[in-house]
Amino acid sequence: MTNVQSLRSASSLPPPRVADAHVVAHGDTLGQLAARYGVSVDALLQANPQVRHPDRIYVGDAITIPDGASRTHVVRAGDTLGAISREYGSTVSAIATANDLRNPDLIFPGDRLTVPSQNGPPPGAPVGSTPGSPPAGNAPVDGSTGPAPSPTPPAAGAPGIGYDAIVGVRGNPNVTPAFLAEVEAMAGRLGTQPQYVLAVMSFETGGTFNPAQANLAGSGATGLIQFMPATARGLGTTTAALAQMSSVEQLTYVESYFAQYPGSLGTLEGVYTSVLSGRATPDPGATLRTPSGRDFVAGNVEYTQNSGLDFNRDGRITAGEATQAVAARLYGGVSAVQQRLVDAGAVPDAQRQGFVDGEFGRNTASAVAAFQQANGLPASGLLDAATGAALSGTAPTAPPAPPAPPPGTGLPTEALARGDRGDAVARLQDSLTGFGLIAPATVAAGRGSFGPATEGAVRAFQSLAGLSPSGAFDNATRAAMSAVEGGVGVDRNPNADVVRGLQAQLVDRGLLGAGDAAAEAGRFGTATRDALRAFQAEAGIATTGILGATTFAALAAPDRPGADLQLSQPVHERSTPGRQTISSPVIGEFILTEGFMARGGPHSSKREALAIYSDNPGVAQRVPAGVYNLGIDYVTTNGRIQSWFDGTVESIRSDPGGYGNYIITRTDLTYSYQGREYPVYAHYAHADGFTVREGDRFSAGQDIGDQGSTGGSTGDHVDFLTWINVDGGRIFISPNLLTTSR
Repeated sequence: MTNVQSLRSASSLPPPRVADAHVVAHGDTLGQLAARYGVSVDALLQANPQVRHPDRIYVGDAITIPDGASRTHVVRAGDTLGAISREYGSTVSAIATANDLRNPDLIFPGDRLTVPSQNGPPPGAPVGSTPGSPPAGNAPVDGSTGPAPSPTPPAAGAPGIGYDAIVGVRGNPNVTPAFLAEVEAMAGRLGTQPQYVLAVMSFETGGTFNPAQANLAGSGATGLIQFMPATARGLGTTTAALAQMSSVEQLTYVESYFAQYPGSLGTLEGVYTSVLSGRATPDPGATLRTPSGRDFVAGNVEYTQNSGLDFNRDGRITAGEATQAVAARLYGGVSAVQQRLVDAGAVPDAQRQGFVDGEFGRNTASAVAAFQQANGLPASGLLDAATGAALSGTAPTAPPAPPAPPPGTGLPTEALARGDRGDAVARLQDSLTGFGLIAPATVAAGRGSFGPATEGAVRAFQSLAGLSPSGAFDNATRAAMSAVEGGVGVDRNPNADVVRGLQAQLVDRGLLGAGDAAAEAGRFGTATRDALRAFQAEAGIATTGILGATTFAALAAPDRPGADLQLSQPVHERSTPGRQTISSPVIGEFILTEGFMARGGPHSSKREALAIYSDNPGVAQRVPAGVYNLGIDYVTTNGRIQSWFDGTVESIRSDPGGYGNYIITRTDLTYSYQGREYPVYAHYAHADGFTVREGDRFSAGQDIGDQGSTGGSTGDHVDFLTWINVDGGRIFISPNLLTTSR
């Protein structure tokens, strides 16, 4: 779930409880308890009349578990099924049946066993599984019971740990062979491991892998990776629609989400932090950071709310520390890992009692470090692949090897432009995807066709690489792309255009001084290298000091998706002293002919309006009735209309005496006004025609129409308005407030 202040919301299961009551621990919810004990939430509420609201239970509360419910027992050294059955008032045969144990004498420390009551039918399989015995999958979250479904075998040839070791996989009706096959294919396309994706989905759904899983804390998040409503809308769907999909169908949207982080998903940390906070941080040692750039360090509220994750108490929370509960799911869950640490002698005697509590905290991290030191591993205290393999006796999971390029891949040698088709265009699109400039889903929809999205991506690359943004793939663009793919650095693949573009970016970000940039203009010197390393550290990627595809994608990624247009200069407001030529890597070059709310000119009389200007972004100012422009007018240099922002087409209309052919879009941006967030709308008018239809999704920079002079127009141009709806009326917003001007 994209919520950096809820790191512990899907914590591992609590330790075993007594047969007739459960004492609420931190993070418990009635939904989790229902799934754990194989009953429904309604049954729990009926058995606990003191609970007046299902979302309000408190640490220390005693929750009565109805007759017929199951319990979960973590096997200890010396345990037998006979002893366990006596402890819980069950029978050996009932426990063996509930856990699909072919040999009742073969259980291992760390195994999680469902213990059914003698008074009720055997429940579904419990949450969690461990290597060493046939683990079981999850009880359905709706409280239904019955025999566990047939186990799902691990995919043949799966590297490292088997899928069955991952919490919730074995016997889960949502984890079908078709689901696993699609996860494997998706992971290959994303450059990650299927185990990493499965572990994250296990954590986010509490081990259910239920595509309709709702967030139990009430955030509104839904599904395999807990899509927030706004995230779902950004992917062209809704949480309600996601909840109606099968697990296989929903993977399409899971992939679309992860595809936003090219080159950053090679580690479990990269995969999980992209879901956790919307900012992929693949380096386990990198400080966790919010999308807005706030670090989880002492003194910041993000750290204070999650200080328990600072295992080494160095005043910062790293991506590795934040991911430990997820990493443990690769090996049966936190409790299973803790039990193995106890059995390995890595836990001090004073801590052994109650150590297996299902919470990955500082004591567990210290025990991991002790185990690592005893086994000749780097004593990081983090459950990495080598440590997990040593604890569980499996082969370590190797990092994903880059796929061998099939014949015909690589940058095309011929010049390409809009309208071209074929394999050469497809190869160009693949490179643009690697640079983070075009989404894989967009390419899939028009692979091999050089359309507006490809043209916009080429233009964006050219702008960032210090080239003229023509949108056509020419020799200079090919040379720049080739250099970046090979890695540009000190004495490595020199390309003066690319270096100048990089230096401009680093100066804009305040990482490279203007004097140093001038001294090394077009030359990749030590000042440029050090500034690039600083950027890489901020972005949470390897600090190589080399500009490759991953770093280029990080540079290209806007701080606020769809909003960082990087206009070369602000647009005029209230007047237009002269025509402005403005460029942007997103919408190319345009000539401003009328500023925001400019008076006079070839405009019609307007009624009184409200407008927000750059000099006072929190106050709507009243514009008296008169002749003025509600937005801006501009002329595009290529005769096309590119969208300024990501969004959806609300309507397409025609007004012969006024705006002519015009389109109204709801963008993905919101504007904060008087303490509330409002969706931003945009309108493009006087077009000859549009290339999109009502209901279509579109991306920033996408070609959406033909510039024209329809309606009451005095010549080819675009009439552009942006506004929010407040209390039934429009408040127009200066475009300067919706973009970062540079």
